[in-house]
Amino acid sequence: MSEITVIRRPQLADQVPALASVIAPPVLGALTPLLEPGLAALTAAATVCGSAAFAAHYVGRVPASVVNGTGIGDVLAAQRSTLLGSSLLTSMAAVPGAFLGPAYADALMAGFLDPASVAGLVSAAWWTMWAGLTIKLRPALAARKVRITAPQPEAGPIAAPGPGGLYKVWADHISGEGGAHPGQHLVGVHDFGDRWEGIIEAPQGRSVNVSAEAIGSAYRVQAEWVSFAAGHHPGEQYVTVNRTPLPNAVVKRMP
Repeated sequence: MSEITVIRRPQLADQVPALASVIAPPVLGALTPLLEPGLAALTAAATVCGSAAFAAHYVGRVPASVVNGTGIGDVLAAQRSTLLGSSLLTSMAAVPGAFLGPAYADALMAGFLDPASVAGLVSAAWWTMWAGLTIKLRPALAARKVRITAPQPEAGPIAAPGPGGLYKVWADHISGEGGAHPGQHLVGVHDFGDRWEGIIEAPQGRSVNVSAEAIGSAYRVQAEWVSFAAGHHPGEQYVTVNRTPLPNAVVKRMP
């Protein structure tokens, strides 16, 4: 089986909670002691409530109707461990800071500069946990390259022996990084010899806009030999690429 390199970009619904999980602990930890006493206490109480809520969600004590009612139930399920970890780190920074003042925040945020002290060890442990949380959330924060097995054609009596080369050309020149239409992948190819057919899938939230010229350039056929048909939604489109001229088609040749 052939492999192709694709770029997976996280959805906004994944990025926002992940970004909040990374930013909240150091930002609230540093700013809470600087707030007015009443507001600082309120912030600390909010972080404790958040930790309790995420802990309940982590152990499955929050009703599914409540989780699904947020509209991002799948994201909350996927990031339940990092959301809990972030909320605990935030509480660890904000709650003592609200009552002990800026001195505690300074010791927690910069204490690792003096690793021989108790404050230094606590600070180093806190930042280590924060770094581990950030690394774990990398897939939800930024695009990344992954190697996957090229999709195989659907089983059927008309299916061709194996269009792996078609997938590779598509990945190299159209859907891959630097291609004509990054992220718009080809799947479900059937090769009939004189032509091949497949499905173009765009990333969620985007429509297919691969042009006949781009396909013709990639597969070295004339753009007029490429045709499209609407899929089940704007993010899907059927494509047919002929390897020989269509009936009554004019073949263009270089002078």
